[in-house]
Amino acid sequence: MVAGPVCPALPGRAWARSAGARVVACVVSFIPGSPDSATQMIKFYGHSLGDADYSYFQAIFDEVNLYESNTRLIFYYNKSRPNTTLQEKAVQEEMFEKVNRLITAYGTTLDNEDHGRNLLHKLLLEGRLTIKQAPIKR
Repeated sequence: MVAGPVCPALPGRAWARSAGARVVACVVSFIPGSPDSATQMIKFYGHSLGDADYSYFQAIFDEVNLYESNTRLIFYYNKSRPNTTLQEKAVQEEMFEKVNRLITAYGTTLDNEDHGRNLLHKLLLEGRLTIKQAPIKR
């Protein structure tokens, strides 16, 4: 994810996109007590979720205050991706592992160690983390 010019859908808000991936998002900061603050949903598709990209995700998750806000994360995978020998179930499991590593790594950056340790569980319990097959028409 990279920050860019002003988001056309939300004037005055930051624009974020991932180079080489099909991810585009307008990131809105979280302000406690403000019902219109924070991005409500961030969708990820076509991103490797590699260690080298964690700083981008950290900046976005910090901006929306992932622990305190109601921002939902949706990670899409493609079970029929080209140039792979992985079976459908293995592709899904691979994405689950990558998201787990990403959220766990982000949790270690939080000031409150307890919040960091339970972030993944909190997101799942609150229904704010989804990992699913991309809606690709064949």
